[in-house]
Amino acid sequence: MTAPSGYVLEPLREGADFTLYRGRQNGNPSPVLVIALATEQPSLQSVRRLEHEYSLAAELDPAWAAKPLALTRHDGRTMLLLKDPGGEPLERSSERTRGNRLTWRASCESRLASRQHSARSIGAAFIHKDIKPANVLVDDAGNVWLTGFGIASQLPQERQSPVPPEIIAARSPIWRPSRPAA
Repeated sequence: MTAPSGYVLEPLREGADFTLYRGRQNGNPSPVLVIALATEQPSLQSVRRLEHEYSLAAELDPAWAAKPLALTRHDGRTMLLLKDPGGEPLERSSERTRGNRLTWRASCESRLASRQHSARSIGAAFIHKDIKPANVLVDDAGNVWLTGFGIASQLPQERQSPVPPEIIAARSPIWRPSRPAA
């Protein structure tokens, strides 16, 4: 594949539908990730996955996700550019650390759960639907970021009007007002 104008790309992971690259634009020290369709004649479903991931850009937090920057076409192929948080796909990392696979897995699960908690705390809620080692980036310090939001669902956020504390307390089955002794 030829790189988009001015980019130097290195493949990180090749799949049947998509190839993940890490790249740099000439003159820009900030790296990017590029998800490119693997074939010149991709399925409509594959193109829609990239479009959907790009549509979630405003909701994805760089603290736990590789955030989409642009959806573009180059040499007739659709590509999604992502902010590069660092690390490499978990499947590559786990190959280097085969002896500590259970420790690695526990660490990643813990960090993903932590990222999920922070996502909830800012109001964003997703069902990823495609968690797999290829969609998890891990760095040497064990930091974890998710990619591959092409089939993710965003959950609606509940909005409730504020309720006075007295009403909340009165609804509580544990709290009962004390009754004067007779």
